[in-house]
Amino acid sequence: MQPALLSVYAQQCVCIKAPGRQADNCQYFVKILNCLMMSQAHAQKELLNVLGERIRERRKALGFTQEQLAELAGMSVNFLARMEMAGRTPSFDTLIRLADALKVEVSDLLHKGSETEWLDQAHDIAYSLGSLSAEHADFVIAQMRSTIDHLKRTCAEQPDDPQVKQKT
Repeated sequence: MQPALLSVYAQQCVCIKAPGRQADNCQYFVKILNCLMMSQAHAQKELLNVLGERIRERRKALGFTQEQLAELAGMSVNFLARMEMAGRTPSFDTLIRLADALKVEVSDLLHKGSETEWLDQAHDIAYSLGSLSAEHADFVIAQMRSTIDHLKRTCAEQPDDPQVKQKT
C-alpha cells in the first residue's frame, strides 16, 4: 500500500475489507501497522505464542495428553509443556517431529488462520520496506506511526460504531 493511501485510510478511518470476509475494522488495520513497528524479540514472542497455542489446540483435538504427544514426538513432557506456554523455542527438527505426531504441516503450527492473518500481511509489508531506500523507508515508517496513532484515537472515540469496533 502506498504511503498516501495509508493517510487516506487513517483520515477517513476506512477499514480493510477483503473478498469473502465480513466487515473488518480499524483495529485489524492497527494490528498490521503495529506489527511492523514491533521489535524482533516481540515478533519472536508472538510467533512462539501462536506455536504454543496451535500445538495445544491440535493435541487436544486429537485427544492426546502431553505425555502421549511428547512420546510420539520423541521429546520430554517438560519441553513440550514449556513450548505450549511459549517458554521454549524448538529446533526445526523438533517442529518436524511435532508436526508429524500431530498429523499437520509445520506451516500449520506456525499460522493461526485469520486471527494472525495481519501478521502475515505485516511481514509482507516489512519485506517490501527492505526494497526501499533508507529515506523512503523512513518516510513510510513515519506515515505508519502517524496512521497507527490516528486509528487508535478514532477507534477509541467511536467504540460503538460497528466499522471501528474492536475485536473481542
